Order: sequence, then C-alpha cells, then structure tokens
Amino acid sequence: MVAALTNADGKQSGLNELLAAAANVSHSSPGFPTVAFHTVRLLKETNRGAEARTMLDKILTEERQLLAGSSLNLFLGERMMLAQNLDEFLRNAPRVPAGFSVNEDGREIPEDEKDAEQTAKGAKSFFDLDAANVFNKAMPVAVMKDAARSNILPVNLRRDVAQASFVRAAMLDDHETAIQAAASLEIELPALKEFLAAYGKATTPDARRFAAGFLTLKFPGLRPFVSAGIGRTTAVEEIDSYRDNYWCTQPPTPQGGPPSEEQGKTRSLWPRLSF
Repeated sequence: MVAALTNADGKQSGLNELLAAAANVSHSSPGFPTVAFHTVRLLKETNRGAEARTMLDKILTEERQLLAGSSLNLFLGERMMLAQNLDEFLRNAPRVPAGFSVNEDGREIPEDEKDAEQTAKGAKSFFDLDAANVFNKAMPVAVMKDAARSNILPVNLRRDVAQASFVRAAMLDDHETAIQAAASLEIELPALKEFLAAYGKATTPDARRFAAGFLTLKFPGLRPFVSAGIGRTTAVEEIDSYRDNYWCTQPPTPQGGPPSEEQGKTRSLWPRLSF
C-alpha cells in the first residue's frame, strides 16, 4: 500500500480504488502518516482540493498530538498551500523544528537543546522555505503588511514580516502601504520609531526614498524579505560579525543559512533547522 501510494500520480490507473483502500488504513498503524500524506498529495494532483482540505483539517485536529514533529510539519505545509484566505495561510505557515544542528566545517552536528534555545532567543516557531517563498515571491506587499498586523503569527515571525513589508513597500515607492507597514513595524521594533516618523513626515518621493535609505543604513538587519529558518540572530541595529548585514540578491536558503556559497564560507557555525 505505502509503495503503491508513494509511486502513484494523479494519472494513475485505478487511482480511485487505491485511494479507497488507503482510506481503510487504521489511524493507529505506523504507516498511517505516510498513507495520509500521499493521499493528500494525490487528491491535490486530481484537483480535489476540498477533499484534501477536509482530510488535513481532520488530521491536524484529531491526530496532531500523535504525529512526529517532522510529519506534522509536512501536513502543515500541505494545508498551508491549500489555504483559502490569509488567516488560513498564517495559521499553517509557522513550524516547530524537528531538530537543530550546527554546520561546523561542513558537518551537521546536533545542537544541545539549551544552546539551540539560546541561539533562537527563545523562539519556538519559524518559517520553512515553502512559507518564506510564498511571502517573498508570490505575496503582494499590500497583503504582507496585513499579515504583519495579524496576531496569528508568533512574535518573532510577525516582526520579520513587519520589517520585510515596510522595506519592500518603501523600495517600491508604495507610500500608502509603507505607512501602514511602518505602524506595525514600530510596535515590533520600537527602536525604529524616530526613523519611521521621519519617513512618515517626508513630503516628496525623493525625501521618502532618502528617509527609507537612511533607516536601512542605520539598521543593517532590515531586509525586503522574510527568512527561512532561524534567520539573522544579531540585533537589527547591530552589524553582524559574519557579514549577514543588509541583504543579498539571492533568496533565503531553507534553514536560514547564508544565501550564497561565498557568504557561507565566512561563518563556521551557522544554525540550521530540520523541519
């Protein structure tokens, strides 16, 4: 059953019979998470999104405590991509890592739980690459600033979305959105208050661009995207010793590591997550 489902696709002959057999697998079976995941995948491939959502909602409600962390994150990822509105997306975007490791000299060494908590500054949930890609490559900035105002996201992720939405809106000269994003960003990062006020008081496009540029120079942790994984661990107003300042043209990597091979060589201990 597991092998058949894993290798099946949406054009598989006898797919309905295979899905019917999968539906009879006991939820207490060790193979149930695998069977359920591939059932959802096949429902999506055959444009049966409503059925997939119903199945995922049932699993995430009734089976959540029984799932391993990595399995839960896979189901959350599937449900996130089937979201029908922003609130549904935000509820399923945060993930609790299944594990932490340190990339020391190219080796992935598990990190002590206390050290990991210190590295993450107490944060429990992060974005995996799938959620970060939606924010960074598909979500309009006007929607992103709404996400920054939502209490659905935990504080660390709300802060990341707030800074990304403001910087992006300012770069795009979307003054109205930038002003709204600035209100959220000031709540999340009070140290920016004076500089955000200067941006708000600017009366011409050139003055606003100068104010936004000056702000980003003063706070090297600001960037027009959200991070996957732990992300930048240095305070937003401080220069990071390993060159993780301002931003690069490359998108963030899955575990929040360096966006390029060259930058990766500058940091010997880069925190990584396993989702």
